[in-house]
Amino acid sequence: MRNPFKAQAPDDEARGVALWDSGSGFSFNGVQYAGSGGMLGLSPSQNALAASRPTVSGDLASIVNAAQPNSVVTAAVFTRALVLSQLWFEYENWQTGARFRHRDLSIFEEPGGFTTMPRLLVDMEVSQSYAGNTYVWKDSKRGRLRVLRPDYVSIVLGSDAPPERLEDAERAPAGDRREALDYALDAEVVAYVYQPSPLVAPQVIPASEVAHWVSEGHALSPWLGSSWITSCVREIVAEEQADVYADKFFQQGATPRLVYKMDPRLNKDQAAAFKQLNEEQSAGLYNSHRTLYVGGATDVQVVGSKLGDLALERFRAMLENRLASRSRVPPQILQTAAGNSGSSLNSGNYDSARKQFADLFFEPYADGLAAALQKIAPGPKRASRLSWDRRRVLLLQQDLLDGAEVLAKNMSAIRTGIDTGFEPDAMVTAVTTANLGSLVGKHSGKFSVQLLPEDANSVDANGDPVKGGGVNKKEEDDSSPDSGDVDSETEMGDE
Repeated sequence: MRNPFKAQAPDDEARGVALWDSGSGFSFNGVQYAGSGGMLGLSPSQNALAASRPTVSGDLASIVNAAQPNSVVTAAVFTRALVLSQLWFEYENWQTGARFRHRDLSIFEEPGGFTTMPRLLVDMEVSQSYAGNTYVWKDSKRGRLRVLRPDYVSIVLGSDAPPERLEDAERAPAGDRREALDYALDAEVVAYVYQPSPLVAPQVIPASEVAHWVSEGHALSPWLGSSWITSCVREIVAEEQADVYADKFFQQGATPRLVYKMDPRLNKDQAAAFKQLNEEQSAGLYNSHRTLYVGGATDVQVVGSKLGDLALERFRAMLENRLASRSRVPPQILQTAAGNSGSSLNSGNYDSARKQFADLFFEPYADGLAAALQKIAPGPKRASRLSWDRRRVLLLQQDLLDGAEVLAKNMSAIRTGIDTGFEPDAMVTAVTTANLGSLVGKHSGKFSVQLLPEDANSVDANGDPVKGGGVNKKEEDDSSPDSGDVDSETEMGDE
């Protein structure tokens, strides 16, 4: 990059801007920039797939081509995407917990174009799994949402650094220059650049129009996310090698691996020549189980004659478990071999796995997505956040009973508080916010009859205790119709 910082424009603040990975120049706010090329955050030198498999260059396409043939990885991505596609967004007041609708939600209900919101959510998950970054563009002009392909997107950073500091950074090596801006205390994202091909001009999109969702942060960059799939390179490669080995076992007639005891009369050169010829014809993964022809006094011994001797089933089960663990989808839900065997089939184990998947992964995962999307759907200005309706996610339906039990306990607590004299509205707020301190000063001063003073065993119409106003047994007897006073009053009245 010729100059990684934005020059000072007339009547504008000095603002340093760095473009990380644009393949060609672009213009932003009237200033021209040059780019360096390469996929953001997935360069061949940093990606583990490139080291393990020479055919993978490290760009997004090669990562997808390497990981998609793995059935467990594809099933994990699809499972995560299907559950995520059931999200239905709404706003939540983070003070009271009340949920409500708002006109800004219309972009999620009708994302525009040929697509639907479930389809967009699936695309978001695919981008997140394979690239670690999801960019959602709100096209306000057309009133639609679009998930941008992550390797076509570059990030523009801004910094209010003084000119002398920018000049020092410009003279630094490329790596140091990038880190100087990446980790600057005042660095911020000011725009995104979208360029699907070097043959077209890059399009600059203001940061306010893009929701950048990152579920797992990148260890070497504060602005990027990392893909969970790229951390499963060893498992993906090992399982593919196991598949190839098993295929060769059957293609070559299921013949065994062999050990050779060569003719002791062979000299060193002859033995070396025999070894070289044998390795050329039978050594290596793709020469597994080929028929071998030997002569002379060479003795051949069988090492293994059955595929079961290799314990491939246990080996593959171990790989599948590691892939399931990294994807955060339990084997019982992913339907792997380990998840469909033994006690894993018990309904109790499935319920436990489902709850683990929901509690430890999906709910915080979906909350993170909603927080990122709030950038393009801010909602009302009062204390609120973008959330989602848990009742619409089938994975969480079994938890509704737990929620009903919690609600019953909350209602019991509210009733208890009201019976002891607290104001009803204050009691509801205290229980829903789990803040008993909010009840201070909210007591009516009225108590139940069990807490009345000893000299009062009744209350008036307002609920206040009546001291000395209660009637005792003797007074009841005196005021009864059979009492002498009543008879006297009756006689006097007759007179």
